[in-house]
Amino acid sequence: SFGSGSFDLSENEMTYRNLLKKSIFSSAEIKAGQILNMDNITFKRTLRENRITTDKLNLIEGKAAKKNIPEDTMLQIEMFE
Repeated sequence: SFGSGSFDLSENEMTYRNLLKKSIFSSAEIKAGQILNMDNITFKRTLRENRITTDKLNLIEGKAAKKNIPEDTMLQIEMFE
């Protein structure tokens, strides 16, 4: 049989996997006070710093925007209350 039989990822594989995670962006303008939901977000790959990846969607979904957020903006936790 081939391989070590282990399913653990190497450090390089984990780094690459994290780079491939998609981030959360606005799919349309989100007005101040509007509740974030699946209708006004989209997911894109980006290498930008301080991004919210799809596995952290629960941190902002259902929360209200503090101010207007333009379409195609990478979302940040600080944008919501």
